[in-house]
Amino acid sequence: HQHDGRDHPFLGSRCPPAAAAGAPPLIRAEAEARLEEGRWRAEARLRLDEVALADIGHYWPAGLGRGARTWLVENVTSGRAHDGDWRLVAEGEVATGAVRVTAFEGSALADSLTVHWLRPIPPAEEATGRARFGLDAIELELTGGRQSGTGIRVRDGLIRFDLVPTPETAQMEFNVSGPVADVWTILRHPRLGLFRNRPPPISEITGTLREGRLLLGFPLLADLPVEVMRISATGRGTEVRIPRAVLGRDLERGAFDFAADTQGLRANGTATVAGIALRIQQEADFRPGAPGQVVARETVTGRAEARQIATFGLDPRPFVEGIVGLDIRTETRRNGQGRVALRADFREARLAVEALSWARPPGTPATGEAQFVLQNGQLRAIEGIRVDGPGVALRARADRTERNIPQRIEITEAVLGRSRFTADLAPPQPGGGWTIALRGPVLDLAPALSAPPGAPA
Repeated sequence: HQHDGRDHPFLGSRCPPAAAAGAPPLIRAEAEARLEEGRWRAEARLRLDEVALADIGHYWPAGLGRGARTWLVENVTSGRAHDGDWRLVAEGEVATGAVRVTAFEGSALADSLTVHWLRPIPPAEEATGRARFGLDAIELELTGGRQSGTGIRVRDGLIRFDLVPTPETAQMEFNVSGPVADVWTILRHPRLGLFRNRPPPISEITGTLREGRLLLGFPLLADLPVEVMRISATGRGTEVRIPRAVLGRDLERGAFDFAADTQGLRANGTATVAGIALRIQQEADFRPGAPGQVVARETVTGRAEARQIATFGLDPRPFVEGIVGLDIRTETRRNGQGRVALRADFREARLAVEALSWARPPGTPATGEAQFVLQNGQLRAIEGIRVDGPGVALRARADRTERNIPQRIEITEAVLGRSRFTADLAPPQPGGGWTIALRGPVLDLAPALSAPPGAPA
């Protein structure tokens, strides 16, 4: 029959009048009941031509899938459902009157959907889908659509409501693509709660997200605390750019795989900084903890020319020329303390102190290392400076810095060829060179003493 807007004994609530909601849906129902061995067995078949999803609450029985019904009524705010087909089987006790649903299945198509998947985050729009109904679960398969107010495209998705046990639960999975900046804005949204225990590690990022996947899981409660939500996001970003990512220099041309959940963030990929090609791994811990808890770790490896290293503010030339292999490992604690462990491979570089008649040509092994001490991202000291190789052994430290540049490097022990000494070094000032004060029992100054007048020493 065609429902006319009056109270219906099965649907329960009054449908909106035709003048307000357009023509009412056409509902066809078939049912039969049989008495077998003292028990009633009833089977019903229901078909629906079309209904506006904003009106679905008027036609969905209030007692069926309470949590799922409430969520869908509140959060699927526009679109239409059509070609609905449901089958229900129930058994009843003659003596007691108790009724038990033994089977329920069905499906319906939907299009032009607007789905508020987690309020107050803006909804997904213009999606199409198919709803499948069962006794234990309801699934809504989505195809297409976009995230409102963004460039994010929803390629496909699945919303599943598990109707048992109590409370009912929802699980959502969306495969998305689009601008990394828009995705990062959503991941930072307070409703997801990923950064409720510490600020996000970066504020700006651009690029393109490919193969993105967002998973959500939560109980269907009227008041949903963020602590009970299960959230994870994975994907691959290309052409990623992060302004001022490394000592004020931009990270560019990044290609990263990432995974984020309520526990933390993990990223792995490649990028360039100041023209240096780097491989980068990062881990961030979102869990609460003590002030000394490590909340971020990074590993960066690559090869750089000495002139490229100079762009970070401390020019290693003329002591180092050529290519240097870099292995950088960082740790940041909740209280802002940070440490950077640097290892350098000088095999392909030339090391030289011309004034002491010493040079180590490329092709022979030599390594360096240092520990950088930071507070809230600012360099405070450099500890454990070491350089080792054939004919070279150096130990140093730096404890006075300005604008992330050491103002004094103290060499506590040095062996360069025949020279044995200690020294104080001051880095170049604008328009100047290194200033070196040497002290030691053996200083090989023969080249400097024999240089012609006016030659640099």
